[in-house]
Amino acid sequence: MKNVIITGSSGLVATELISNLLNDGGYQIYAVSTNPNKLKIRYASKKNVICLGLNELKDVANNMTFVALVNCAFARNSSGRDIASSLEFLRELIDTSKSINLRSFINISSQSVYGQKEKPLWTEMTPVDPNYLYAVGKYASEVIVKSAFSDININFTNIRLASVSENARFLNVFAKNAIARLPIRVIGGTQVCSFIDVRDVADALTTVIEKADKIEFAEVYNLGIGATRTILELAKDVQRIYRTKYGEDVVIEQEDADIQLEVGMDNTSFCHTFNWEPQFNYDDMISSLIEFNLAGGRG
Repeated sequence: MKNVIITGSSGLVATELISNLLNDGGYQIYAVSTNPNKLKIRYASKKNVICLGLNELKDVANNMTFVALVNCAFARNSSGRDIASSLEFLRELIDTSKSINLRSFINISSQSVYGQKEKPLWTEMTPVDPNYLYAVGKYASEVIVKSAFSDININFTNIRLASVSENARFLNVFAKNAIARLPIRVIGGTQVCSFIDVRDVADALTTVIEKADKIEFAEVYNLGIGATRTILELAKDVQRIYRTKYGEDVVIEQEDADIQLEVGMDNTSFCHTFNWEPQFNYDDMISSLIEFNLAGGRG
């Protein structure tokens, strides 16, 4: 049984990753959270999941080897106080990581570090240009991780993650409007977006964990599906999929607006290094969101 630590364990990505590792059956999971008691209720029937706070991790780690720590913990909003707290948590997590027998540290960063000056698709060599507080915080987390682990024997990497489709507010609104027979309202429409399905994220991270002892990580990897869509294209995708699956037409109302947005990462390095490919395209993501909302938002 391989021991794995996952932080931010109540979040979407961590929850899906834990599910993946449980399905594998070969992992003992140490789920770290700021609210471990809530997690204990969720995983009460799972013997392979131990829920705890960061301050408890050292106490249970004596004489144990951990193949990987996946840091999914970070504030999702742009509050300066919350970003600062996330970075302080990372500092404490690194201190703990250095005091236990840990083989690899996987930090989840964000595509937002690339900013908007460079045209996508961005590679890992594209200059970073974080242009808002969350993006600056994520890049700071990468710098902290690199500084902490560059000169010690812990395999580490920062994974710049594309936006997860399940968290995409406007895409969820499109799906909900289709279900409610309301028009899908598009402001602008030429904005270029990029998403990845959370199931692909969990599968990719599982692959990274499995290969952590076999591959010396690069400092940074882009994790996305390597393809973009405009907002208008996504609206038309929702319209087409809902019409095809449920026989109902959905109206798209487009309002002209000059909104500049171009987002998207090249995932070639990650796919080549880990022999991995995404399984879910934009149609799959939209279908999943429609089905999720039809079920009342119950996963």
